[in-house]
Amino acid sequence: MAARRTAAAAVLADFRHAADEFIDDTTGTVARPDYSAWAFHLASELGSVLSRLDQEDSEAPDGAAAQLAEVRRVLAEFDWQFHDRQLALEEIDGIVNGADR
Repeated sequence: MAARRTAAAAVLADFRHAADEFIDDTTGTVARPDYSAWAFHLASELGSVLSRLDQEDSEAPDGAAAQLAEVRRVLAEFDWQFHDRQLALEEIDGIVNGADR
């Protein structure tokens, strides 16, 4: 996954550089980026990363996806301004370590 992440980050950095260079050009000499080609490259890298994540999900131990869904639920319901962070951490610990909540 690290190699795919690095490749995706490199493509994104190249795209941002090309777009920023074009946008920031005050001389009008920088060629407009080929946005169709960039869209293809970005979609290709995103597809590669998502494919690997799907593969990792299918290889995950039984219950890992359900645990992840439960942790995401806790985080989605958590009010960072008012709720007690320690209680949320304890609930997540219970989900991950299989303790009854």
